[in-house]
Amino acid sequence: MENSIRILLVGDNAAQDSTVEQYLLAAYGQNLALDRVGDLEQARAVIAAQTFDIFLFDQLFSATQLYREKIQTGLDLARWAHTHGGCPPVILLSNSNDYATDVAVMEYGVSDFLVKDQLDSVKLERAIRYALRRYRYEQKLLQLAYRDPLTKLHNTISLKRVLQKLLQDSRRNSGYFAVISLDLDHFKQVNQALGYQMGDDFLKVSANILSTCCGPSDIIARKDGDEFTIIASNLYDRRAVSDLASRIIDSFAKGVEINTHSIVISLSIGIAVFPSDSSDATELLHFSNHALSQARLMDGNSCCFYDLQENKKIREQVLLQNEIAVGISKQEFELYYQPIVEINTGYPMYVEALMRWNHPQKGLVSPDVFIPLMELTSQIVTMGEWSIEAAARQYTEWIQQGLPPIPIAVNISAVQFVSGTLVETINRVIKDYELNASFLILEITESSMMDADKAMQVITQLHSAGIKISVDDFGTGYSSLTYLKRFDINILKIDKEFVGNLTKDREDDAITGAIIALGRSLQLSLVAEGVETQTQRDFLINHKCHFAQGYLFGRPMRADDFVSWYKQHRLMRGNQKAIKS
Repeated sequence: MENSIRILLVGDNAAQDSTVEQYLLAAYGQNLALDRVGDLEQARAVIAAQTFDIFLFDQLFSATQLYREKIQTGLDLARWAHTHGGCPPVILLSNSNDYATDVAVMEYGVSDFLVKDQLDSVKLERAIRYALRRYRYEQKLLQLAYRDPLTKLHNTISLKRVLQKLLQDSRRNSGYFAVISLDLDHFKQVNQALGYQMGDDFLKVSANILSTCCGPSDIIARKDGDEFTIIASNLYDRRAVSDLASRIIDSFAKGVEINTHSIVISLSIGIAVFPSDSSDATELLHFSNHALSQARLMDGNSCCFYDLQENKKIREQVLLQNEIAVGISKQEFELYYQPIVEINTGYPMYVEALMRWNHPQKGLVSPDVFIPLMELTSQIVTMGEWSIEAAARQYTEWIQQGLPPIPIAVNISAVQFVSGTLVETINRVIKDYELNASFLILEITESSMMDADKAMQVITQLHSAGIKISVDDFGTGYSSLTYLKRFDINILKIDKEFVGNLTKDREDDAITGAIIALGRSLQLSLVAEGVETQTQRDFLINHKCHFAQGYLFGRPMRADDFVSWYKQHRLMRGNQKAIKS
């Protein structure tokens, strides 16, 4: 044989062990590196400290004392070696060929079982050769099963196995370790700009950087795409964990060299700690992912430790999202209507439809609670479509009850605005209810126009269908004057944040006055939100604002209550300002 082979022979029968040694010398000659150990406890120490190609264990020992870990036989030693990882093939040597030992050999994962008095150099060499071949084949399978094929790091399956074992050891030894979830921010841009091959090369170099930053006992796994998980076990407190995270961030901040490119990328890192956060493997992974989600919400190169209170908040949100889904299926949502009036006369010009949730246990739930949660899922699109149809149905009912045509403004989320289905939904509703498009006003936020090209396309389609557009909460978001010039907007709504402090805050007075002047110069209809006092109304009248909305004129109300409210206010008709077409 060209390559040397290192074998550990464990047995306490010197004569028999010498015979086995002669067989090995006959088979391997100078390529043999043999270590002989005659004591089970000593064998355990040698196995833990050194590396061998194969183990030959005698099954029975003459010693009668009970060794640690209950190691009394060769099978016990094989079991112990397997459970402590990195075990090469084991061949058991026995004085007899009994069925019980044969069965036990398979249970303990021993490669072969040879009877000493039937042994010679040929049989022993063949058994060793076959055991090594099977072992190498098994290692290749394990590589496929437990390693990421691109980076050669642990995969998720292997990560969980290692974590479970580390938890067992740490519970016994009162250990401390951290589970670190890591994400390469905006990695998709690397793929898009430089190609997928360059992206793969970047991930491989990233794996090497992480290996350099971590200690030899740390486990690094690639979870999925550009996400990695590190189990850092040789640390003693949170400061040490933070130092490791900072070391990783700094390494990537220097730039990753790929061929002729130097790529600088930021990271988001989430950390959960054993035992303070949890002593359960699934929870630790789950909690580190929660912390990672929080880090992603910050600027790049952010690191967050798991926070129990934040997790409670997230759990409550998840439960509430499930309740929202149930509420949608059980039709617990309805529209309330708040009038928008001509500011001088108080005459109702149109109404805003506001979604409300009649929760069976919690009562009327504020939209400030459920709308942000809906926006995290497709529920916001579903309920946006529902709102348009419910508004059309209510408009039709009011006409049948003798009310004049009162347009209804429906709030549309930024997600639904660019979903590609909005115009189709509106056209379907208009057709189904045989309505004129003038019945509907769409209220959008400034964020809906962040993608200018997409917004222009949607607004053009809506105007072609005869739909008016109102921009809600103006002055609190994107606030680019460019889109006021570029897009065909009908109504500008001044946010209640400015209106609420009118005549009390000089800056809010100035901002409100400037918005009104801007809107009038662009020939937009102006609506002031949150008008609650006559003083605020007087200020707005003096600055020539067109319309107002707020508790001074009417709270959000059910459809039937609005009919009563309208009948009380319909005599206020004066010189009404038309909404800009």
